[in-house]
Amino acid sequence: MPVPCHHEQACGIAAEAWGRIRETFGVCMVTTGPGATNVITPVAGAWIESTPFLVISGQVKRADQLAGRPLRQGGVQEVDIIPIVKSITKYAVTVTTRSKSATTWSVHSMK
Repeated sequence: MPVPCHHEQACGIAAEAWGRIRETFGVCMVTTGPGATNVITPVAGAWIESTPFLVISGQVKRADQLAGRPLRQGGVQEVDIIPIVKSITKYAVTVTTRSKSATTWSVHSMK
């Protein structure tokens, strides 16, 4: 059942609570950049409480990613969320191909 929210942090908190109450995992989808950074607090909360939680975040198109260029950041939408959340997640990855997403989902959904 979708629960629409007006802010990514509220979306994450609602998804974490949903999972905890339903004894399953909560899922939320957020946009890239600020949307992904706004959901960090609920991700940390789920990590601390050992609550299963899946966040699907947007990412800028590959051509706009830094990919080794000598810049700190290209812009607010280009924030690479993976290194930011690695220490508070069990698994964080940027999906770069369709086949990788299918393989990743099937392997990790069985654990």
